Amino acid sequence: MCLIVLMLTAAACGGSEVVNQNKAPAAASPASSNTNRAAANKSAPAAAKPSGATLEVTSTPPGAAVILLALDEGGASPPQPKGTTPAMITGLAPGKYTVDIEKPGYKYYQKDVSVKDGQTVKVNGALRKE
Repeated sequence: MCLIVLMLTAAACGGSEVVNQNKAPAAASPASSNTNRAAANKSAPAAAKPSGATLEVTSTPPGAAVILLALDEGGASPPQPKGTTPAMITGLAPGKYTVDIEKPGYKYYQKDVSVKDGQTVKVNGALRKE
């Protein structure tokens, strides 16, 4: 009870300020909100366009292993496993590649492809039973 009286008569009890903790903070003025949004927009980086090429690899039947070899003038790179079909391989450097699609009990499928920056190339291997 004394607390309620104290809050109502803070000046009389020697208090210099009464703070209502249940009150929501004052909303920012529209002008300051626009300024804050503009500052945030300037500091936010622009959305970068994804670089590199993409290979979309599918097979019939699905679930085959995807192996990628990069080709250059010196030959082929070591084989790189890239999961199973269907597979999406992104961020590839422009150039020539060999795509191998393999599944036990089936003959492997192999295709050479050339890709350019920003391009998506689809490879669909129809695997035949051995």
